[in-house]
Amino acid sequence: MAKPLNRGTKDRPNWYCHIKHPDGKWKWEPSKQPTSEAARRWGIARQAEIENIKVGILPRAVQKPALTVRQLIERSIAEYHGPKVRKLKQNQDQRRTDLAQRIAPYGLADLHAEKVRAGDIERWRDALRKGGYAHSTINATLARLSMIFAWAIRQEIITCRNPCEGVNQLPTKPRQDCYTLDEVHRLLALPDVLPMIPMVLYTGMRRGELLGLRWEDIDFQAERIDVRRSYDGPTKTDQTRVIPLHRELAPILRAWREQCPKTPEAVVFPLVVRGVARIATRSPEITTKELRAQLARAGVRNDFACPVHAMRHTFASLFMDQVDSQKALESIMGHSTAGSRVTALYVHTDVKTLARKLNQMTLKPQPEAQIIPLRAMA
Repeated sequence: MAKPLNRGTKDRPNWYCHIKHPDGKWKWEPSKQPTSEAARRWGIARQAEIENIKVGILPRAVQKPALTVRQLIERSIAEYHGPKVRKLKQNQDQRRTDLAQRIAPYGLADLHAEKVRAGDIERWRDALRKGGYAHSTINATLARLSMIFAWAIRQEIITCRNPCEGVNQLPTKPRQDCYTLDEVHRLLALPDVLPMIPMVLYTGMRRGELLGLRWEDIDFQAERIDVRRSYDGPTKTDQTRVIPLHRELAPILRAWREQCPKTPEAVVFPLVVRGVARIATRSPEITTKELRAQLARAGVRNDFACPVHAMRHTFASLFMDQVDSQKALESIMGHSTAGSRVTALYVHTDVKTLARKLNQMTLKPQPEAQIIPLRAMA
């Protein structure tokens, strides 16, 4: 038998074995094994099976070993590379963390995968809650576990219903991190305001998109910004979108272009580390002392976990307050679903806005129209 052949990629292998069939013809067969060595062993067993059939020895029914949830997750890490997985290594690391920290310590990992039921999932979910995990963390872990079961069922690795289906997620409160219009005015009035601040306040761009933006993506003549990438790959929706260049933002960016530290990629917002400007190579928290210091000097709240993301919320809220077009907001912010519930979570209305809108309502009767008699014309 020839050496197994990888018809996939290094990150997504697809091992085939060269098998001689009873008619004497050699054919490449998919082994569905994660490694070259496993594929080689499969090929030997497959060839032996064919040789036995040739002499009349029928293969015995193979008893499929019972997979535990732990083994199922480990197999998904090696084999599952779904089309919606944008950052494969990060997603694999996340599944490893789920297993080590939030699944294995709670007994679920040792259960027979095909025998897990919704009640087991609910007890595990509730144990995580008692363990002090945030509801959002539990919900995200539950969603990934459901994805793994769904994948294993599609691949016929296990034959059962997805036990995560129908298991309710825990309630979460949407974050209310948002600046008021007065705070925005104070921020933009700073003489040395960081250019990233007006950029996100006028565009609502994501943190990764800001770090991946290049000067070639800004067309001052056409007054547009092409959002093509994040700092480490495609955008979150894997699509390019166009944001109009606001007339008040254009002069700020023109001035910044003259002072911007140079990088080989010509990024608009490079990270400066020990005096050296470079593009971000990993997800940094843009909550630097310099940014928080500016917030404090402007008299603006500086205790939000991620001020840049709070500014994205601020953009959405002010846009809806002043423009009131959710369709346009979805397009600018890069939310792919029309009438997106996600977009609604970004919009926060302050008390002054609510008061102004409420005062547009009246319960008083309108005064009757007075008829003024006209004098007869001579």
